[in-house]
Amino acid sequence: MPTTELRIIREISDVLAETPDYQEGLNRSTALLARKLGADACSILVYDEVTDELILAAWSGPDAPTVPVRISPTKGITGLAFRTRQPVHAPSITDHPEYSDSEEVWNRAYESCLALPLAAAGQTIGVMVIATRESWQFDDRTVALAQAVALPLAMSVLTARAEKQFASSASTSGGRRPRAAGAVSPVLEGTPISGGVISGRAYLVAGAEKLERIPLQNIDDPEKEIAFFEKVVQAARADATETQEQAARLLPEADAAIFLTHLLLLDDPTLRQRVVDAIRNGFALRFALRLAAEQLEEEFRAADNPMVRERVADLKDVILRIVEAADRCEAPETARRKSIAQDIPANPVAVARELLPSQLIRLPLGELAGVVCEQGGATTHVAILSKALRLPMLVGVSGALAHIRPGDPLIVDCATGLCHVRPGPEIVRKFRPALRFHKTKTRRRALPSGATCRLCATADGVPVRLGGNISLISELPLLERYGAMGIGLYRSEFLFMIRPDFPSEDSQYKVFQRIVEGSPAASVTLRILDVGGDKPLPYTDFGSEANPFLGWRGMRFLLDCPQYFEPHLRAILRATVHGKVSILIPMVADVAELLEVKAVMTRVEAGLRRDGVAFDEDYRLGIMLEVPSAVWGLPEILPHVDFVSIGTNDLTQYVFAVDRGNERVSRWFRPLHPVVLRILKHTCELAAAAAPPKPVSLCGELAGSALAAPLLVGAGIRYLSMNPWQIPRVREVISKLRLEECRDLLDLARGKSTAGEVFELLKSFMKTHGLTERGDPTRDGSAPETASSVRA
Repeated sequence: MPTTELRIIREISDVLAETPDYQEGLNRSTALLARKLGADACSILVYDEVTDELILAAWSGPDAPTVPVRISPTKGITGLAFRTRQPVHAPSITDHPEYSDSEEVWNRAYESCLALPLAAAGQTIGVMVIATRESWQFDDRTVALAQAVALPLAMSVLTARAEKQFASSASTSGGRRPRAAGAVSPVLEGTPISGGVISGRAYLVAGAEKLERIPLQNIDDPEKEIAFFEKVVQAARADATETQEQAARLLPEADAAIFLTHLLLLDDPTLRQRVVDAIRNGFALRFALRLAAEQLEEEFRAADNPMVRERVADLKDVILRIVEAADRCEAPETARRKSIAQDIPANPVAVARELLPSQLIRLPLGELAGVVCEQGGATTHVAILSKALRLPMLVGVSGALAHIRPGDPLIVDCATGLCHVRPGPEIVRKFRPALRFHKTKTRRRALPSGATCRLCATADGVPVRLGGNISLISELPLLERYGAMGIGLYRSEFLFMIRPDFPSEDSQYKVFQRIVEGSPAASVTLRILDVGGDKPLPYTDFGSEANPFLGWRGMRFLLDCPQYFEPHLRAILRATVHGKVSILIPMVADVAELLEVKAVMTRVEAGLRRDGVAFDEDYRLGIMLEVPSAVWGLPEILPHVDFVSIGTNDLTQYVFAVDRGNERVSRWFRPLHPVVLRILKHTCELAAAAAPPKPVSLCGELAGSALAAPLLVGAGIRYLSMNPWQIPRVREVISKLRLEECRDLLDLARGKSTAGEVFELLKSFMKTHGLTERGDPTRDGSAPETASSVRA
């Protein structure tokens, strides 16, 4: 869209944003639009659900109606635009076949008009009408501009309606304000998909709702339309292939499998037959696609399996691709203009009713701050992609499109699941520390000069290895950049969550090989697949569980599913020939469970030998200590493993019986509590006393806390693995302390009664040694979660 047209859209949006009075905002907007388009009048009619009428809400121009205007949405040119959700152009109003006498009262002085539906949040809430005294042919550019302006106008109407509902509910509820009802700074609630606290400006993305706006259109030559359909599918296939290649560059783990599914759907015989049948019944291609989408969505939604129901987004994505390809094939320049709805603001937050995977991939990911969607769930492909791309995301944000206008400042808090729209100074001040901590540039800041992959040591020469936690191949460069000594935790679950089905043994092996070969010092700890709880597989029905974190997850899931477990172990073992690999077993509860896992591994090893497949028979095997029963069962467990890695995230959660993702109880998640410190010390003592002694590492969020570093060293932990960007600060703190100081500090902390007392002790210790906290993640007792730090 030309710069002049974008400027008009911004002016309209600014008027609506800066005018607190809803009526004045509409009046000023209609006057501005009429002036810019060279029209004689512009009006807005709003649909009243109670009376089932379109009511004139704003008018700009001469000959204003002298009586209230209320017309039926089933009649006239205005009603036609409302019902079809499509622009209606009438060069001669009275000659138009849909003209109704009911419209004469407000347009009798005008010859031509353009009626456009006002649609937002999946509903049509009114109509905008642009009129001229003389007969005028509205060109494509004018129609495209008016359509773009219609979106912020529709949102303004929806916001005003929400205010009215709020005022009504407040008057009947003692003045209590429901969440998300205010117009000045609404607070919208949703479900967090990936972690983080971010700020940015709203960038509205129209997705699958485009299909709902396709009008009824008939054709006379079905065979010609079917031939056009075949041509369009070829164009859509080329576009899908390009997107697949782009995804493969961004996410090698996925092997672009999500978009391979889209390519397969383009050739799906059921979809193609539905479209062809509709065309043979006399419908144009676009409307045939809409019918096919509606029919298939209804069938998908009726499925018992929630995973199948959430694949509806992939179906819509493919059909929308075909529609867009039809636009490009038919009118390339018009399609290009329509594809640009608004300028992308700095630090954009994508806001959509339902964002589709291909739309996410095509957004400027290097600049995107986060995602807010009205619809969607945790197992949709777009949610999985957001996790993999480390994009903070909220879904199920009811009223997002009603309250958020293009360019609105937003604060998205994925810890509480809240989206603050147009936050005031007080809210901004409140979030400033969290925003500073999570800011992308903080995570990517330049290293101090001379920082390399080298062993860290205390001031008196005690070595402490600092490794990195990663989930993606694309994170490998961060290890060297921040000076990591290998990979202390590779979370394998993203490899499985990104794909539409369980990856083959060879697919897994290729990823693990790249991880091992790309690690500094070729030291990698591969964690066996840990899914369930907050990490479901999109192609496996985990069923409904009252307590998923205590349910079918981790090793319980894999031991029940040998068809998944054994190929997974084969792939891991095959990767051991490419470097120094340690295998980590998650969620071990006792020695019996460990021995059951080892029996499966023995069987898999025998199969590899029989098949002549090489693997390193001297790999190291360890357990992730995160279940309290395993802490007290360590004496029985230790003889069967080579090392122990403490996962403080889940361990703390289970020790205090608190879901750290639940904002209402998060203050009871206390990783610096004396009880946790006693467990750490107890674990290190048992491991040191084993024959032979077993090393202890720590890979939970606590490992990246510079504030906690002296306690961990004092407990006897000599390998800490964290998000790579945390390594320089932890290295700096450890290098300035002596081992005896750390041990004495731990003894004092273990003797305290509360986490608050430990925190005050640490603050005093850091101050005495000339060290600062610098927004440490344990400052308030809980570690803010980044997308790359999914529960260790």
